[in-house]
Amino acid sequence: MDEASQTTIPSVLIPIAKANKFILAGDPKQLPPTVTSDNKELKKSLFEILQKNFPEQQKLLNIQNRMNEILMKFPNKEFYNNKLKCGKEAKNYFLKKNEDCYHHKSPILFIDTSFEKNNNELQYKNSTSKYNILESKIASKIAKRYNQLGIPQSEIGIITPYVDQVNLIKKHTKFINVDTVDGFQGNEKDIIIISMVRSSTKKDIQFIADAKRLNVTLTRARKKLIIIGNAKTLKQKKIYKKLIKFCENNDALLYYDKNLPNF
Repeated sequence: MDEASQTTIPSVLIPIAKANKFILAGDPKQLPPTVTSDNKELKKSLFEILQKNFPEQQKLLNIQNRMNEILMKFPNKEFYNNKLKCGKEAKNYFLKKNEDCYHHKSPILFIDTSFEKNNNELQYKNSTSKYNILESKIASKIAKRYNQLGIPQSEIGIITPYVDQVNLIKKHTKFINVDTVDGFQGNEKDIIIISMVRSSTKKDIQFIADAKRLNVTLTRARKKLIIIGNAKTLKQKKIYKKLIKFCENNDALLYYDKNLPNF
């Protein structure tokens, strides 16, 4: 069974009841089963339970073939204890210089909007979701620019934690794959653009602070990862503070200015 760490126990029991042997494949460091019930037992996966009770039966597939070594570096350290290794082909997953007009020296880039006045997160009446107009415009422009430089639309993806932000971005980028973090799990693209949305003085940035959700978000890109967010807001959580520091140390932090080329 694939994606077993995201599967509820009842749905796993049906097929394994027919088998003499079963193998569960999944990543416990990524999103758990999606359950709307308040039943805590349903929110557990059999994968997680077996992993805890039978550690000797585990096998780590430590060669990743999705992303280049630089994109792998932060998730590897923070979520996998530096146990992952980059496959031979993946080591060469980089955009060509003429394909990348956004900081081509690094495959990762954090665009900080914290010094921009009109960067506020917003919320529709009677909606629990959020959206950010500035970030939607930046993400759309970047996606369109890469497409103009020859990157196929099918190899560009935009990820955001909030459904209302997904719908807003889709109005500007009709042929680019735009989805929530949960919807993108299991998917991958050459270029991934992330809109974090949250931009306020509130310390509670809610479910985007979930480390597993962040791990999924950061591991969808093969060649280029661009994160758009308010660093001051995000830094209130330790994991984001580490991420922004990582980008800063790797000369991959850019302060947004509408007068910058291609923005």
